[in-house]
Amino acid sequence: MKINQDVVGKEMLNLFTSISPLTDEAIADISTIFELKIVKKNTLLAKEGTKINKMWFLYEGLLRSFFLKDGRECTTWIMMDKFPFTNYKSFITNEPSIENIITVEDCVLLETTRDKVHQMYAKYHCVETVGRKIAEMYFVRHDAHLHSMLFASAEERYDDFITKMPDIIDRMKSKDIASYLGISKETFSRIYSKNKK
Repeated sequence: MKINQDVVGKEMLNLFTSISPLTDEAIADISTIFELKIVKKNTLLAKEGTKINKMWFLYEGLLRSFFLKDGRECTTWIMMDKFPFTNYKSFITNEPSIENIITVEDCVLLETTRDKVHQMYAKYHCVETVGRKIAEMYFVRHDAHLHSMLFASAEERYDDFITKMPDIIDRMKSKDIASYLGISKETFSRIYSKNKK
């Protein structure tokens, strides 16, 4: 897989500037703090019990975060391409993560560190604004998912998932999607079969 870092970096900067304007100086500096990574499927990027001091921009591929309960993987988050990600709690607090982040597919990433991100925040208010707005977007999505888990039926959760992430159904294992939706594999299979008719 041959990928040009300038192309990947431009895609990331296009996203950032669509969220909030950046100065030319900030754009030039941001480009220097990320490193291109090609990561194979089923690679652990972050491991529970370790402190997560990295942030990534996912250019291509699919990831999920999960924790283990009684030896079973419980998916908590699905990350699609063209967006930054990390384990925010560990990244912000510098405490060990209680979750893992794993690649579901071969992925093309840009990687940076907490220290470099904070340097950008301190140097450029416009970069800090982009970071805040991205964190707010994560919070809104997490809050919507939590509300759905508490109050929506299994069918409503499935319908919402298909509406928001229609192509993921063919890119992830059904057991991982089921755990993300908080339903059993059997319930997921029943709803999936009913909707395929």
